[in-house]
Amino acid sequence: MAGGPLGGEDQESEYKIDCRWNPDKIKKDIYKYNKLFAKINLEGNKCYNLDFEEVIDMIMGKTFLYLDPPYYEKGPELYQYNFNDTEHIRLMKVLKKIKCPWLLSYDDVEIIRELYSWAKIVEIPLKYSIGGMTIKKELLITSERYNFLLNSLEETIFTEM
Repeated sequence: MAGGPLGGEDQESEYKIDCRWNPDKIKKDIYKYNKLFAKINLEGNKCYNLDFEEVIDMIMGKTFLYLDPPYYEKGPELYQYNFNDTEHIRLMKVLKKIKCPWLLSYDDVEIIRELYSWAKIVEIPLKYSIGGMTIKKELLITSERYNFLLNSLEETIFTEM
């Protein structure tokens, strides 16, 4: 398979190298998400590569957690280290108990909606260009106690797609 930039070296094709690069949208997204996360004090950030229960046990006070577990439906195809059903359920049970603010992202499948029916769920439309420009949904989830994390995002998310 021959390589080269989209649109060819001379950029004479209908599809130029920047046809999928939209700096204005990226700029808007950065400002939008900056406003959302500015509501959270993120001093002393740390990133761990441990079992989620170990990390949650280590946190103290008002630590904000962002969790991005393996996709439920496509996980076995995408990840070397995937979650099984037991681990997805274990994560839900741990998050249901903790008091600190957290935000969780997941693929939009019925079992995840059922597991987190007690929480605030917002659908996020995402454009995937592999195999066509299809729009798929993912979920952002947080406890009802911290639903303000998603309320402002939910108000604007569909107006900018």
